[in-house]
Amino acid sequence: MSHRPKSMTHIPNKFFDEEVVRQFDPDDIIIVMCRSGKRSEKATGELEDPSGPACKRLEELGFYDIRDMSGGFEGGKDNCCYRTKDAGWKNLCLPYNYSDKGIWTPQQKGRSLKKGRSLNP
Repeated sequence: MSHRPKSMTHIPNKFFDEEVVRQFDPDDIIIVMCRSGKRSEKATGELEDPSGPACKRLEELGFYDIRDMSGGFEGGKDNCCYRTKDAGWKNLCLPYNYSDKGIWTPQQKGRSLKKGRSLNP
């Protein structure tokens, strides 16, 4: 059994701007998710905090609609530490797949800050 610290350390993603621009249009709703919903709730809070650097950066790039996927992908653990609770995208029988085929649209493949997309809308 591994031991994880209870607190998380924030490590900035140096590719954050590039990944956001590549994966989303400014009019898109960005949904933040993780397995249980705890980390995504914290991250969404940081992304929505107007005083935070990530929020300011998203606004500079023209992104304003950030939401948390409550309950995460698999939801929380039951008393036996299995993820069987009636929470989470997967456990609520919502559609998903594990394939990476078609993950990038042609438009997403061509997007890049390096190809002249302005950092200011």
